[in-house]
Parts: sequence; C-alpha cells; structure tokens
Amino acid sequence: MACHAQTLSPPYAAQALNPNAHRFHQAYYAMQHNTYEHGTSLTGWLDAGTRAVELDIVDVGAWASDANGPYVSHDSNVGDRNCSGNPDRIGHCLKDIMAWMDAHPGQGPISVYVDMKPGDWSSANVRLLDDKLRQILGARMYTSGELYQFAAGVPYASGRPGFRSVVSASGWPLLSALSNKIVVAYTGGRLLATNQTHGGGIENIIAATGRLPYGFFCPDVESTPNQIVPGGTVDGVSNATSQFFVCSNLKARDHYQIAAN
Repeated sequence: MACHAQTLSPPYAAQALNPNAHRFHQAYYAMQHNTYEHGTSLTGWLDAGTRAVELDIVDVGAWASDANGPYVSHDSNVGDRNCSGNPDRIGHCLKDIMAWMDAHPGQGPISVYVDMKPGDWSSANVRLLDDKLRQILGARMYTSGELYQFAAGVPYASGRPGFRSVVSASGWPLLSALSNKIVVAYTGGRLLATNQTHGGGIENIIAATGRLPYGFFCPDVESTPNQIVPGGTVDGVSNATSQFFVCSNLKARDHYQIAAN
C-alpha cells in the first residue's frame, strides 16, 4: 500500500510541553500498545522517553490475597512480561516503574493504562483491584480524590458538585504539579460489558467507602461524544454514575483515527 507524507497545520501542529505552563489535560503522549509485550524491559520504554504504558491484567487465581495483585497478561498464559517478577503480576511492573522514577527524580507524570481483559470482574473485584493498586503505589498514585480537591477546592462529599462537572470547569493541574506521580486509568472489563464493569465498580466503591475511586475509569463511548460532557449519559451506565467519569477510551470510538489525527 502506498503512503504519502501529510503536512499538519494548527491546531494539529505539535509543540514541546512546558511542565510549568501546560496542564495534564493538554498533553498528548505516544504509547506502545500492550507495552509489556515489547522490548526487553517495561522501564526501557521510560528510558526511551515515553511517559505512558499499558498493562493488561487477567481476573484469574486468588490475586486478591497476593501483595502484587493480578497477573499481567493478555490471556490465561501467564509468565515473564518484562517486569521484575516471573510470572509477572501488576505489582511487579508498578514497582519497577516506581524504582525508575526514584532513579529519575522530577520525571512524570506517568500514565498507566490498566486494561481489564475479559473475565469475571465483578463490582466487588473491581473495588479490590482499585484498593490493591493504591496499596502498591501509595502516595505515588494521583487519585480521583486529589483531582476533585484541586478542581473544586474542597474534598469530595455526597451532595457536592459532581466530579465530571468540576473537572470540566477547572481542568487538571500543571504537569509540574504532578511530577513524580502515576496516573492510573482503567479500561476494559467483562466481555461486551465494559461500561457496566466500570459503572458497577464506581457504584460499589462509593457505596462501600463514601469516597471516589483511587484510579480513573475510562469507558468506551463509541460514536456519541456527548456521553462524556457534563450531564451526558454513558452507554450502559446510569446518568448519575456517568457523572463520575472524567476520561474515555478514545480508540473504542467509531472512526477514532479521525479524532486522533
């Protein structure tokens, strides 16, 4: 197939990021799909300059009782996934990223996309996953609660303005303010029920704890972008729960490449 170069003009022209001038929602990052399957180490991608990685996880085995959580894999065939454990669990990969950040202070934020491959992923298991990643990452994890506090000026509480509305109005912090932080974004879920997986997880977390999830849930929004504006309803999720989404899975949208370009 023949290819040709295309000249892009503003607003599509790329410019260097200034951490003291640009905010997280203004940044675009290149990322290798299924990052853990490529190269010789996961952190090799960070050495190369990328600041986003994708880790697939599988809901198999008694991972809730394991300090490192679920296995990193595209399917049930677990093993070496270019992290420090073998077989690798997500905790091994996250600890590798944190060790890299310790050796490179001032780097970040680093986005970690956690793709839940089809499996059980009950609402309770999604809450356990969110708790597990917080336990592993600790204060290194930039949480939904921190973003709400930044955007609204007050901690999240029931009855206060919705998460999506305050973030839509105020945006995210400067990149410099997120230095040394890891932003976890959840994608994927039960087969043909990605959005229901996310919505159920959010509802379970809030009902059980009264707080926002630690990570950020990014549902599939298909071809109707008005699902992710304040007041919009995400397919498969109630309108009320939809107001807790502040990101979406762009690639899941029909003709996503047009928007990506």
